Amino acid sequence: AGFDPTLPTFFLSECCLVYLTPEQAADVVRWAAELAATAPASAFVLYDPIGPTDPFGRQMLMNLEARGCPLRGITGAPDLGTQRSRFNACGWRLSGAVDMNGAYRSLVAADTAEVRRAERLEIFDEVEE
Repeated sequence: AGFDPTLPTFFLSECCLVYLTPEQAADVVRWAAELAATAPASAFVLYDPIGPTDPFGRQMLMNLEARGCPLRGITGAPDLGTQRSRFNACGWRLSGAVDMNGAYRSLVAADTAEVRRAERLEIFDEVEE
């Protein structure tokens, strides 16, 4: 196998870094940045929880900690700004961040038919205002 810098590379971390300490998470982001520096067609997509101090975040932390699954890394990058800063500090030249509400607004909400389709899929989820 191995890493081929001539191929487009997509690093995906879905709810992984948040379980590491902030230092360990930075090491992973730095490792990916070092590889990406040799592969110009690279991207890192991170899907981790943010907002540990809002009511939803506090409840999420309590629930996970009660089950023995503390989110060790959430204090290292608790919001979109610190996520961007972490990626920049770890060697990524460009970084951007958006929460799920922002992604929904920019990717789905422009298409009203898609909004209706998506909302029928999750009829029991509450919509945060």
